Amino acid sequence: MSESNINNLLFTSSVAIYGLNKDNPDENHDQDPFNHYGKSKWEAELVIKEWYENDSTNKSVTILRPTVIFGERNRGNVYNLLKQISSGKFIMIGKGKNKKSMAYVGNIVALIKDRLLKMELGYNVFNS
Repeated sequence: MSESNINNLLFTSSVAIYGLNKDNPDENHDQDPFNHYGKSKWEAELVIKEWYENDSTNKSVTILRPTVIFGERNRGNVYNLLKQISSGKFIMIGKGKNKKSMAYVGNIVALIKDRLLKMELGYNVFNS
C-alpha cells in the first residue's frame, strides 16, 4: 500500500477475533480468536495497524468487525435457521434462551458507504 501511495483503507474483519461466548465485546475487548478464520482476520488487522503506525500522516483506516450478516438471496446459516423454524420441523434443544447477534446486509452496506464518503483521518474500529 505504501509503494502504491494508498492512504485510505476500509477492511472488513470479523467479531470472530474476540472468540466464543464473550459477553457483548466492544471494540477494546481482548482478542481471543478460536479458529483459523478469526486468527487470520486478527493477523490482517495487526498488519494494517503496523502499516498505519509506520506513517500515520494523512491516512484513513476503518476496520469493520461485523457479526453474522443476513439478507435477501443469502443461503447461509441464518437462512437455514429461519427456513427450519418456518417449516415447523425445527427442534428446540434446551430452553431456547440463547441470543445471536445479526446484522442486515443493507445496514452493513450503508455503514461501509458512510465510512468511504467520510474518509476521516485516523485509525477507526467499529463492531457492526
